[in-house]
Amino acid sequence: MNKAALKSYAPTAVSHGFIANKIAEPPTAQRLGVLLSQVDQIQLANVVANWLANKRTRRIPLASGLDEPLESTLDTRFKVNVPAALQPNCIKIVHSHNPLGKPT
Repeated sequence: MNKAALKSYAPTAVSHGFIANKIAEPPTAQRLGVLLSQVDQIQLANVVANWLANKRTRRIPLASGLDEPLESTLDTRFKVNVPAALQPNCIKIVHSHNPLGKPT
């Protein structure tokens, strides 16, 4: 989904998606918050942040089920690691790997 499509879909996703029914899990909401921020939907991102305020969150990758990229950025508001190319204004995290391929 490109940025323009996401921007036009965002209000519907928030109002008819997880916010209206409060059925989302925090990781899904964290990822949605980052994406809304990326397309300058600040008011909607604030709605997501408010929903997450009393939820237990943890640092997660932008895409679930995928290996974290070697270079990523951390969106500290939503605790989401985003590939560095997608969010250049965040804290850069560079992962080094040991010979067994596991992050150190």
